[in-house]
Amino acid sequence: MRFTKALAKELDRFGVQANVVAPGMAESDMTARMSDKARTKPADAIPLPASAWRLSSPS
Repeated sequence: MRFTKALAKELDRFGVQANVVAPGMAESDMTARMSDKARTKPADAIPLPASAWRLSSPS
């Protein structure tokens, strides 16, 4: 995400925007079978507050 911010600042003068997609885990049959510890472990590696990290839903 830092690269995207730097790119956005650099290219703003040309009217170019930069976006980023940060994939994560989604609720599914597979993640439903995972333990709570396994489901929250990826959140420990993400430098965001715990309230900002959640499983996405397929809908």
